[in-house]
Amino acid sequence: MEILYKRHVDYLKKVKIAFSRNFANEIDWSDRLIGIKGTRGVGKYTFIFHYINDNFSRDKRYLYVSLDDLAFTEKTIVGLAEDFIKRGGKVLFLDDVHKYANWLQKLKRLLYVLSTLVPLQPNVNKLSRDLETSRETIMNYLNYLQDGRLIKLLHADRYRTMKRPDKIFLDNTNLMYAIAPENVNKGNLRETFFYN
Repeated sequence: MEILYKRHVDYLKKVKIAFSRNFANEIDWSDRLIGIKGTRGVGKYTFIFHYINDNFSRDKRYLYVSLDDLAFTEKTIVGLAEDFIKRGGKVLFLDDVHKYANWLQKLKRLLYVLSTLVPLQPNVNKLSRDLETSRETIMNYLNYLQDGRLIKLLHADRYRTMKRPDKIFLDNTNLMYAIAPENVNKGNLRETFFYN
């Protein structure tokens, strides 16, 4: 972890900030997950460091990590986040997520599995074994898919949203035909339609 903090400080020293981007004020920085996307070279990296420099400077509770770092040939994002939190970390800035091995493939595989089974009462432990990842990662992926409006999670008790959902639906019936057309079932189609 210390080497990642050292790199964070080195990155801060390297970035030359010539101007401020006004849209930083339009972002709700209290959200739990914020994604900044754009084509290569438009200034995402500089924007992140400008924000870090203006707000957190050298505070170790805030850390920038590039996922193309060699540390991630063995370390996982979940492992990093756990270590970071144990050390009192508050905000983790992850860059070059597209270079992190297999994250997109696992997310796509989970979506495909769900689309062949929905609506279903999920067995999160089985899904984690099938995708060879942790139960916590599966729960995070489910929340990401819901945030991306690809699935809907039904909780019988609305206050239990951090627990396993009671049922999972695709966000709309058209996704059934787009993702797994060979597995479309009229009963599932109706149930998904009426839930949505």
